[in-house]
Amino acid sequence: MDNKQNILGYNSDNNQFESTLVTADPDGSIIERLEDVKEKMGRCVSLGQAAASLTGTATKFTVTGIVKVTRLGALVTTAIPAGANTLKFSFTPTGSTAKDLCAATDTASAGAQQLFLVDGVKATALTKCTDVGIGVLAANANMPLILGPGVIQTIYSAGAPATGALTLFVEYEPLVPGAMIS
Repeated sequence: MDNKQNILGYNSDNNQFESTLVTADPDGSIIERLEDVKEKMGRCVSLGQAAASLTGTATKFTVTGIVKVTRLGALVTTAIPAGANTLKFSFTPTGSTAKDLCAATDTASAGAQQLFLVDGVKATALTKCTDVGIGVLAANANMPLILGPGVIQTIYSAGAPATGALTLFVEYEPLVPGAMIS
């Protein structure tokens, strides 16, 4: 706060004030400051997946620019039946080949509201959270991941289950102007 108790800074004729909360250009407008703060805020993209799409390798998200991924995972919305099927996430940088973001984990018999999270170590299996509906920080202790332009894919080991559904999600922060995940 400045000496006028204004968190955005006191607007005088010469814009002289003290504020440790001002981002961007201290001589800029409030709108410029808000745009700067908005650009630095985390964002989230999600994608619903019905049983028929829980098979094979498929592109789910496209990364434009450079982003910091803070969370990547899946929330089971309709229980997945018993049967051998595993899930893992991979990333294919533009002009390169796929790289695993985690190792595969079994999705069979996952109950509704079961969370699966990438923990940030590509050799570690996708974390299946033990308490339904609750994800703990330890489940993604090695995040974030920094990704450049490319695509995020899901890789299932078997055919689609008869029933089941989930929502894929990715929370991220753009690191360069215009960066996004869609």
